[in-house]
Amino acid sequence: MFAGGLVLVLVAVYFLVTGHVPFDDDGQSDRSTADEIFELGQGAGPPSEYLYLDGARVDAYVSQLERGLSTLERTSASKVDKQSAEVAASPSKLGREVQAQDVFERTVTPTTASRMVNLVGYLRHEGALHRLPGLAARDDGSERARAASRRFLAKWRAVRQGDFVQITAPVSIPRAERLYQIVRQVPENSSAGILGAKLRRAVGDDPRFPVAMTIDDGLRTPTRLIFPLQFSLLASESSLIVGKLTVIGKVLYRVQPGGRPFRDLQTWTRFRAAAIRRIAPDRLIARVGLKRRAIREELLTFRTVEGPAAVILPIAIYK
Repeated sequence: MFAGGLVLVLVAVYFLVTGHVPFDDDGQSDRSTADEIFELGQGAGPPSEYLYLDGARVDAYVSQLERGLSTLERTSASKVDKQSAEVAASPSKLGREVQAQDVFERTVTPTTASRMVNLVGYLRHEGALHRLPGLAARDDGSERARAASRRFLAKWRAVRQGDFVQITAPVSIPRAERLYQIVRQVPENSSAGILGAKLRRAVGDDPRFPVAMTIDDGLRTPTRLIFPLQFSLLASESSLIVGKLTVIGKVLYRVQPGGRPFRDLQTWTRFRAAAIRRIAPDRLIARVGLKRRAIREELLTFRTVEGPAAVILPIAIYK
């Protein structure tokens, strides 16, 4: 009887000291703490540089996983001071420990980046994030690049519509969007700003435009992954959106070979002004090192996308 009671006391003390809760709200199973979820999402290495981050969707997904989203979080910490004294008693010594504990709390507002780390932690904890093999930094047709594509496609076959994916691959902004970014970043009264005024008005202040990844294993028709981005969510420094980046997103639509193609008429309608209607002057296009024909041909690749392909809603892009 005494031994059983002692075990229960020791178990209770363990959970109080470590902060673990043995049962969830329904009394069914052990649940991970918020700190464990955060560490799982953060992973190893230095902090990430977010180049694209959709805060509204991050909050929407995290709120579902947390059963409701709070705008403030309360954290607590404790400081423990221990003193030990030894009292001589006959030939033996008796040890006595005096412990004082101070607990303080603070209220913080979670940043979008921290909520994103939480989201990744929850998805990994639930086994709901497909972490696909990385693609080569440059698809130059080499056997190394083809082998990376084959590893990627082998895992990609298990991905379904609605799944969350993590992809590390080369990312670049299409030519028409790069031209628009340059026009938006220069002062309006500069020479480039004046030349691009009509283009800016034609495209609008916050357009949506796609970026694409092409996975070619050399054995079958290349697979294209389309990521529609919102301009206002991009990092202000466009030169960072190049090279090998990590994308976390949600698969919205898979285009099967011979099936219904994906048509991005919105992008074509907004940006064809730079390629067809000549709203962007030749002097502006030449100044940024682009060619009108190349802009038009690239835009056409997004107007109608045949399978195999997929449309993936990007939640975050970082390096």
